[in-house]
Amino acid sequence: MVKDSKAYIYAKWCVKKNNKKAPVYVKKQAEQWLKIANGKSKEAFVDERRLTQFAGYLS
Repeated sequence: MVKDSKAYIYAKWCVKKNNKKAPVYVKKQAEQWLKIANGKSKEAFVDERRLTQFAGYLS
């Protein structure tokens, strides 16, 4: 579910090697988000139930 979210897709786009459209600090934040979304952070996690609930509001 997380990997299908717009946030995850956008973050993946931001951190692409040759992406010159995303500013440096946006790329840094995207890297952190991907770390959290991929379960590699000890400090934070993604609540998939809340993500689904939030995504429902956007559609």
